[in-house]
Amino acid sequence: MIGKALIARSARAKIGRTARRMSALTPAREPALAAGLAPATTVAMTVAISIAITVALVAAAPSSDSSPSAARPSAEQSPAGPSAAHAAHGAAHISGQVGGPVLAVVEAQGVTWVGTGPRLEAFATCGGGATLLGRSAVLPGIVHDIAPMGGMAYLGLGADGFGVADISDPSNPRLIGHTDINGIVRKVVVQGSYAYLVAGFGGMPIVDVADPRAPRLVGTFDGIVSDIAVENDWAFVVARNLKLVNIEDRSAPFERSKMAEWADAVEVRDGRLYVGESDDPTRSRRQGFLRIYDVSNPNKDRPLLREIPIGDPAKDIVLDAPGRDRAWVLTRSEIIEIGGVRPNPAPIIIRRRPMFEPARTIELTAGELLVTLGGGGLLGVDDTRLADRTVLAGLGSAENVVTDGRYVYVDDEGDMVRGDSIRVIDALDPYNPREIGAIAVDTAARALAIGDGVLFVGDGAQVLHAYDISAGFPAPELGTIALPKKIWALAVDGHTVYVANDDRLIALDASNPRALARVGERRTTWGATDVALDPESAIAIVTGPDSQRETFRDTIHRIDITDPVLMHQRAEARTDGWRSGIAIGGGFAFAGETVLQVYDLRAPDGLADATTLEIDGDINDKALHGDHLALAVEISEGGGMLRLVDVSAPAAPVLADTLDLIDWVRDVAIDPERGLAFAAAHEAGLFVIGLEGPPDPPVPAPMPERTPFPGDIRIHLPVVAKGGLAKACPAGP
Repeated sequence: MIGKALIARSARAKIGRTARRMSALTPAREPALAAGLAPATTVAMTVAISIAITVALVAAAPSSDSSPSAARPSAEQSPAGPSAAHAAHGAAHISGQVGGPVLAVVEAQGVTWVGTGPRLEAFATCGGGATLLGRSAVLPGIVHDIAPMGGMAYLGLGADGFGVADISDPSNPRLIGHTDINGIVRKVVVQGSYAYLVAGFGGMPIVDVADPRAPRLVGTFDGIVSDIAVENDWAFVVARNLKLVNIEDRSAPFERSKMAEWADAVEVRDGRLYVGESDDPTRSRRQGFLRIYDVSNPNKDRPLLREIPIGDPAKDIVLDAPGRDRAWVLTRSEIIEIGGVRPNPAPIIIRRRPMFEPARTIELTAGELLVTLGGGGLLGVDDTRLADRTVLAGLGSAENVVTDGRYVYVDDEGDMVRGDSIRVIDALDPYNPREIGAIAVDTAARALAIGDGVLFVGDGAQVLHAYDISAGFPAPELGTIALPKKIWALAVDGHTVYVANDDRLIALDASNPRALARVGERRTTWGATDVALDPESAIAIVTGPDSQRETFRDTIHRIDITDPVLMHQRAEARTDGWRSGIAIGGGFAFAGETVLQVYDLRAPDGLADATTLEIDGDINDKALHGDHLALAVEISEGGGMLRLVDVSAPAAPVLADTLDLIDWVRDVAIDPERGLAFAAAHEAGLFVIGLEGPPDPPVPAPMPERTPFPGDIRIHLPVVAKGGLAKACPAGP
């Protein structure tokens, strides 16, 4: 059994990678065809850890290059070739992308703008539906906030800084300016020609946007900032305390005074400050309040006018349109509508709407509150009854991926309410991949494989499921089988499914998927957490950690599968990594996590260490296409890459190309007939990557018609909505 020590090891590794990522200011950029670096990842930290990270960053200054050339174009806007050194060994290019969490939404001039993963999307909400008008190319990072003003949208791009998009034409929003920012930019407030940013441990950076093509950092208020509100020459900054900050000199903002001991959210309008505060955080459950202050003259008195208890601490505050006296407060458990908040406040709670979804932010539109749910998509709530909702959902978090040449199947990590699902992507047009349906799974899909029209899914409950994907959708479940241990990886040879089952390799007869049956198993010396097959040589290569002595000796095994009933282990060797993908081809096996390791399998029962290749980052998966090996890589500083390695001479592999895919690249699958790779890039969604020849320029195409899909299916493109999203339709011709 892979014991608790292995779980602890995995957790420590994940925490270590997260800490390295959080501490990176501007990760080193590889020659890339795609724009972007690491997305923001919400990390629960203690104040002590946050302060430690902040101290570690003091010596590192953010990039000051704010010239137009500093704005990284997307691959779709400006495909670039590989470096000259790599050109001789092959090149890859991004063709398309789909998915990502919904973290930002705003309405401007009748258009609803949504940040979906690394894209900015424009919707017309008319006649009861939401029609996609246009979407940007892939941006440098995950969109965390959108602040529209004067035909521009000012974007918080998480760990990838601050961007400016021209949204004057909703059918073609495009990035025109960008600058790197120290920290993780989660909120943007624009006043005049300056943008004020919430950047976490990066404080409150102030950016001059007088020239939107060349945004320029001019000053920073230091601290660990989680929210801000700005009015005139004052910023109200939540950095655990509520701080009153003078911003008259944008290059040198300074704290005027502390207004509250513990604040959670803040908003301001016309001399009234609305603060979500909470009591002593050392209690087992913090009590939240909405407090309203008079800040018409912040330099003098700032009296508390009214307060009202709200239960849990506030996460976000939204005010009604000017001239109306309502506000909405989002907490971790509900949306609260409060009346009587202005001009002479006498607040009273009108109604509460329980929130079971992991809501991030709320935004008021005409007749509806829009609630961002991250991986859960977008929720529409009728603002008069706090009921009647509609969810716009898509691929929120891409973890594992397989393809049968027709469709791409992606494990979507989902959220605590929506749960996991297998998202089905039509990538017939690689420049415009679109989601056409989903297969619900009860628990996290740990492993995916396809064989003979059947999709096999290993879930977190140690159950293997078989789905019929031979005749379209919906895909009925054919059968299941419970296995003794955790399902780590799957591989299929004909009608036999091989399962890396924690400490053993199990062979299943899948000739009748309605009655899956165990036919053989082989307990490995050092555990079984990954598997790949070479059917021609009747070889299974299995990797795993030390499951008995718990010394974490990563080991690779060669197993003879000539007879699945009587499998034999023929050889073993030390390796680097126990869950980092295995590829086999040309008599060689490719493994390794922090380095690419090549093993020679050509000798009978051979497993000779042939060579290694240094790889910058941790390898999560591998897939072979001809003479090239695609590596799904999570880089140590944060973000992810797809690295292409020339293995035409397996004993002398050469790095051929690198694509920056913004977030951790978890998995990669190959469509050999079309020369495409599909990379699951966590919160950056699914990338479609061409592996053969130069990139063709994308041909503009009309938005695809909605694909008929029986059953309870949510469509990503185009998104269909109901209820309060509808507004007045334009008059016909």
